[in-house]
Amino acid sequence: MKIYELPFGKFIELNDAFVEVIIYEGIELTVDMIDQFQYYFTRSNSDPFGVLINKINQYTYAFDAQIRLSELLNLDAIAVVTYSQRSKRITESIISLQRGAPWNIKIFDDRRTAIEWLKAELAKKKSLASQSI
Repeated sequence: MKIYELPFGKFIELNDAFVEVIIYEGIELTVDMIDQFQYYFTRSNSDPFGVLINKINQYTYAFDAQIRLSELLNLDAIAVVTYSQRSKRITESIISLQRGAPWNIKIFDDRRTAIEWLKAELAKKKSLASQSI
């Protein structure tokens, strides 16, 4: 398991197909931080690729960062673990932002179920990709 520490959080590679993202307590995510997410996701060698966003800490998003989130590319599945109603509502509002293509995203209240769903979604995507070859 590789862990990439950034000033605002960390990426934990749980396996070749997805990474867990934990943002540190009290951070306000900016466009530059979201761009670092995109850079990391773009350089991933796995196809399909997913992310587990573990919202164990409380943090906020600058408005322009919320918009940039809706533009993230190269993610086949996103599982978000929330631990409070407030965190869940914030996540739902970000999901509702307009995008060119819909996200394959689901909100969970426990990490284990989120990981199981993420594995299943990525396996389906991989199966579909191999059938189209």
